[in-house]
Amino acid sequence: MPDRDSIHKLVDSLPKDALEAAERVLQSSQTWRPAPPLSVQTMRRRVKERMARGPDEQVREHMREFRMRRGIKEPAEVPSLGPNGYASGVASEGETLVTFRAWRYQWQEVEIEERFSISEDKRGLRYSLQIQGPKGKKDSFEMEFECP
Repeated sequence: MPDRDSIHKLVDSLPKDALEAAERVLQSSQTWRPAPPLSVQTMRRRVKERMARGPDEQVREHMREFRMRRGIKEPAEVPSLGPNGYASGVASEGETLVTFRAWRYQWQEVEIEERFSISEDKRGLRYSLQIQGPKGKKDSFEMEFECP
């Protein structure tokens, strides 16, 4: 069973280019047991909240996180995205993986939800897509792939 000394030796032997990835893994392990996964409803709500803040705020948030990870404290210029942008999230619902993306193009919003699951007979991969665009127009698509 690993102990702190063996882990320190592994970290000390890492190539310089791998340190950033190792740091992220170790930081994500600081809280043990990991938090339970988000529900699909919570993930969708958070994505919509990020979209409501607007594209410039999303860029600022990503840049703040990037600078914090690198220890950079000076302010940075934030480009304006204008009327375009997107926010996305991933969650699970039982054995189904759910992705949700909200897109904005020229101030028009489109929401896309994708679902991935294994068929009941365990021989296929199910995929479904639901899309909703301006004026509430909706459509959906579903297919199943045979797995080897």
